[in-house]
Amino acid sequence: IFGSFMTHLPASLYLYPLIFYTGHGSNPVTRGVLSFNSKEEAIVFAGNLPVGSKVKFAKGSFKDLVNGAEKAANDALRQINCPADYILAISCVGRKAILGPGADEEVATLKYLADQSTTVSGFYSYGEFCPVRGYAESQLNNQTFTITCFYEH
Repeated sequence: IFGSFMTHLPASLYLYPLIFYTGHGSNPVTRGVLSFNSKEEAIVFAGNLPVGSKVKFAKGSFKDLVNGAEKAANDALRQINCPADYILAISCVGRKAILGPGADEEVATLKYLADQSTTVSGFYSYGEFCPVRGYAESQLNNQTFTITCFYEH
């Protein structure tokens, strides 16, 4: 599955987070790579992986991550239905590893979509506890771009 990326370990593993499902119809949860143990040829992922989960490798790409950030920004700004006074953006450090020097495109997209008077700030994290796709249950997810809009109404 990793092909030529094996020569660039462990950095290339950020391109292949794990996606797992805990049951039929469950929401996907993402686990990013923390490290690679070359002696044991083992990949260490962030967070727990429940026994019996269905697992697959995902493939991260620059285009998909930036498009995902744009979709998240559009969704967040549409929900408040007015200009945000302040936006806090939290991006998972695994995204930064994939985006490299282009990591600022996530924030540039957010700033472009927001009102010009909106203050935008943020930081990198190692994952977020959040619901997936509008469901109430929160889980640890990696490779996320989380946007919180603040406004006075």
